[in-house]
Formats: sequence, structure tokens, C-alpha cells
Amino acid sequence: MGTFVEKMFIESGIEELTSMTDVITQSGRTPGTSMFLQKIVKIDQETKVLLNLAETDKIIVVELIRTADQEPVMYSLDKLPFSLFPSEYHFSEELLLKDLKNDANIEIDYAVFRLESVNFHSEISPKLNCDENTCLLVLEQVHYYKGNRSILYSNNYFRSDKIKFHLIRRRKR
Repeated sequence: MGTFVEKMFIESGIEELTSMTDVITQSGRTPGTSMFLQKIVKIDQETKVLLNLAETDKIIVVELIRTADQEPVMYSLDKLPFSLFPSEYHFSEELLLKDLKNDANIEIDYAVFRLESVNFHSEISPKLNCDENTCLLVLEQVHYYKGNRSILYSNNYFRSDKIKFHLIRRRKR
């Protein structure tokens, strides 16, 4: 005889900008980071357009894996202008938006996002310990501050078997 334990999902609303650290904590689980990389690179065409930057600008790329109870639940790839920070600056592993506010005086007002489901991703799925049958939810978003100025381009990949999102929709009056 054994005991069947149902795996607990993390569930969150998606209408408010909330850090994954807070979402994981509010679900009763312990947030963590199993991978954190930060590098300065030449700008790519897509980021140049989305963040309204020049061809010669460099960007900071922050790549991380967020965990809940030491289990990978999200892979994040964030891109932002290098010119906003000192050359030796390092983001904390937990709260990128808080670092922006405290260290660059940039407070995000809103983000425009697109949510889609993708099948196995050859590069990202293994980082999240996903098998070929686990879909990923991809949240692609551009963050804005100070009168519609784009500042941060993010791609977040969530394990669909670990996290669920909900959105409250209201009838237009």
C-alpha cells in the first residue's frame, strides 16, 4: 500500500506585473535560482526595434532558471540597454524589476505581452527538465516606463505541467 501525492501546481493571475519569486512564495513553495548568467552583447535586430535602440548599442542579456522547491519551473531571457548601468553592474538573482527601480531609477509602468504554447524546445526544454511531451507556455513581453518608453524585452518559458495562469475578463460597459 502506498500514498498517492498529487503534484501541486503554481497558479497566478496574469493581469498584474508580479515577480515569479512572489508568485512562487504565494503558492506556498520556496523560490530559488538554479542558473544565472549575465552578459553584454551586440544588439540583435528584434531587440533593437522593440527597445528603440541604435544599431551600435549594446544590450545586457540576463538568463536564469527560476525554481520552486528546487524544481525548475521557468526559464527567463531578459534583454535591456547596456547604457543604463555601469559596466561592472551585476543584477541580483532574484528581482530584476527591483534592481531596475533601485539601481537605475526605472519603475516599470506596464508590459505588453503575448502568450503562446510551444512543444518541446531543443535548447530550453532540457534546461527545465522537460521531456518531449511537456509543452511550454511562452510569455513574450516588452516592459514600458515613463510615458511609453520601452526598456526591457523578456521571453519567459514556463513548464505547462507546473504553472497555470488565469486572467479575469470583464464585459465592456
